[in-house]
Amino acid sequence: MSCYVIYYKDGAKMMRQIKSREEYVALRNTTAQKETVDAVRKGKSLMKRRLLQFNYSCVPGEDMRLKGCTTPSDTAGMDVDLHRNDYSTDEDYQKALAAIPEKVLAKKDDLGLLMLERSATKGYHLVFRRKPELTQEGNLRWASDLLGVEYDAGAKDITRVFFSTTADANDLLYLDDALFENAAAIQNPERVTDHSTGCKPCVNGTSTPQKSAEGATEFHNETMPPLQGSGNAGNAENDSANALSSAMPSFQDSFNGIPYPLIISHLETLLGGKPEHGARNNHIFAMACNLRYICNHDADWVISICPTYGESREKASATIRSACNRAQSITMSDTMKRALAMASAEYQLSHRSQSDENGDYRIAQPKMPDVLPLFVKDAIAPFPDYQRPALALACFTPLMAYFSGTRFRYIDNTWMEPSSMFVLAGGAGKGKGGHKILVDAITRLMKEQDEENKLRDEEWKKADKETADNRKHKARPDDICYQKLCGDVTTSALTQRQGDCHRAGGKFIYSYFSEASMLKGVASDLAMLVKIAYDCDERGAARSSSKGESGEYPLRWNFSVSCNKTVLHKTFNFSETLHDGTLQRLTFAVLPERKPEAGARGRDLVPRYKDHDEEYDRRMRMYAEKVQKVKGDFDSPAELEELSLCRCDDKYDIYQNADDQFFEDYGNRTIAIAHKIGFTLWVLNDMEWSPVIDEFVTWAFWYMMWAKCVLLRESFYATLEGKGFDTNGNPGPRNMLTQLKNRFAIADLIQLRRSEQKSIDEEDVRHQIAVWLNRGHIKEVEMDVYEKVNFRTPL
Repeated sequence: MSCYVIYYKDGAKMMRQIKSREEYVALRNTTAQKETVDAVRKGKSLMKRRLLQFNYSCVPGEDMRLKGCTTPSDTAGMDVDLHRNDYSTDEDYQKALAAIPEKVLAKKDDLGLLMLERSATKGYHLVFRRKPELTQEGNLRWASDLLGVEYDAGAKDITRVFFSTTADANDLLYLDDALFENAAAIQNPERVTDHSTGCKPCVNGTSTPQKSAEGATEFHNETMPPLQGSGNAGNAENDSANALSSAMPSFQDSFNGIPYPLIISHLETLLGGKPEHGARNNHIFAMACNLRYICNHDADWVISICPTYGESREKASATIRSACNRAQSITMSDTMKRALAMASAEYQLSHRSQSDENGDYRIAQPKMPDVLPLFVKDAIAPFPDYQRPALALACFTPLMAYFSGTRFRYIDNTWMEPSSMFVLAGGAGKGKGGHKILVDAITRLMKEQDEENKLRDEEWKKADKETADNRKHKARPDDICYQKLCGDVTTSALTQRQGDCHRAGGKFIYSYFSEASMLKGVASDLAMLVKIAYDCDERGAARSSSKGESGEYPLRWNFSVSCNKTVLHKTFNFSETLHDGTLQRLTFAVLPERKPEAGARGRDLVPRYKDHDEEYDRRMRMYAEKVQKVKGDFDSPAELEELSLCRCDDKYDIYQNADDQFFEDYGNRTIAIAHKIGFTLWVLNDMEWSPVIDEFVTWAFWYMMWAKCVLLRESFYATLEGKGFDTNGNPGPRNMLTQLKNRFAIADLIQLRRSEQKSIDEEDVRHQIAVWLNRGHIKEVEMDVYEKVNFRTPL
């Protein structure tokens, strides 16, 4: 059989065979494993990579053998996930998920079942006896047909690593001791160097495995877990099975910490994708011309990582050497720079837990979850892919305006209302018009209700105008209420709208502005209005005449704005609002620059919207009506409270370890905004929490912090005397502890703080040291000399 545990030694990835049930159960039941599983299920999804990893089908190679093994493995691992979007309700989804173990256990004898476990997130893992006449994918298809469930098509690689859960009966549902029989997959004590099979290593990498002193298989060129769910990376890794590494000396497996397979996948995309048969040689030549910049201009190094795409080893090697001998600029090509930027952004998100242990808390744009809450999925369905992350947040502001008389208890035990002010920033002609399409669809019901009130208001005005005798004038009906507010309104009219909405049960006013400058038409002191609206505090006006609206009412005003960064800066007067709490209260999203494929034309960059049919409008109305019916005070669900508290921990860790004031100032209200989003999704899901909501709210927080870093962080520090800011295009606070050597003196910290343009006053420096000592990150080895011990990453 085949059951291997993955671990690390001296920075190298290792694997060791598990030989008994007792050992297997003990590994799964460690305190660290239990705590990590619990954290993942509570919303810290990126901690998944800290889970225990097993491999159950470690037999790469066309002959189903691992180099160094005399006998093929006779087990296969299978990943079964159900996608929430395939079901109309959470209840249907949960029922389908709960039915899988019953299906598997009913066919366990036919299947040859050896292990069944619940995964840490949304599915199950199972191990069964391999049918030797079938390929790995063939085995998965056979099992899928037998059980009537779909296997994860993205997890069909023979070297698939499974992130394990605990040995609790609710996690480990079935285990057969035969899994640990060692008759199969017996390893030879000597390294096998037969390169004819074109095998790739057991765990994704590019080096040949060999025996370690402990009898484990070692992979010298792989120091991080294999990339999973990362776009095109898997294709590049599969093609690396044909790479030319087997006869080459050992080289580094990453550039600036980014694995070469991930870089290659993005470079391949920029060069037009996988080449056709007749274009392979030219494609390999182009790849080599770019890769040489990140391989020290070493042809052997390029050969060790570059895919052959089916060409013979000799021909591909000759092509690469020719490319590396070609005269070219010492400046890295634009194509290579773009590939590195794309790979870096993807890698930092997928591996933030490991990346932060060795580097900074730099934030790449977080990847939106594959499975979305139904409302979000439906709302963004008609829009192009590049707009969807931003619009996934934009849809909440107009929807929250349908709440009336609704409050929820926040984590600080105060009551909040679902106020929301959203800003979409993007360049000219980048598709900000999609924002208005979304808003119009969600607010259509509100517009219809306003039209009814407008007719009644006009009737009253007409009757009042025709009444000559002032003593017979009728008062304006109290139940007339407009919710939509234009961008040109007097103070008196705004006060009247506030009063109308307050008397109507605490409704929200809502506005959409296609340009940020239109906000000036609502109030001259915009910053003050934003602060009042966020907290739903009272504002009003006093008039001496009975004709003007007087009084103070809560300002419940949600608004959405589309703009570019320059106009945003002018509208909100950054020099003041960056530090007075105004911008902290806004939700920001960034519409990215479109990255054309190689050979794209201008017409290919035109945003393509799907038709907005009646079904789309019906579903948006359904969500609006559902929110409109919810009234009263609610305690936030316990899961949402825990999620917000976890974000508080993350934010505080970043602030303490990086001494980053921006994250501290902007993190608190971003957590509150994410909490409002979570509350809204909980309401839409019939007051039920779900892992899908959990994952989305976590993503929303990190996306909003990324957007604020992109739009505001540089200006935030530029307007603080004595503070510096990072301008390398990768926003986020820098962790000072990771920039220091493992053993450092207090003078080193002072020098670092000076270079970061932070205070070097003795009190501030000593405080930083005290924080690290108290948190157990460092220890003092002699007077004013310290050594790193351990420090927790924020995710």
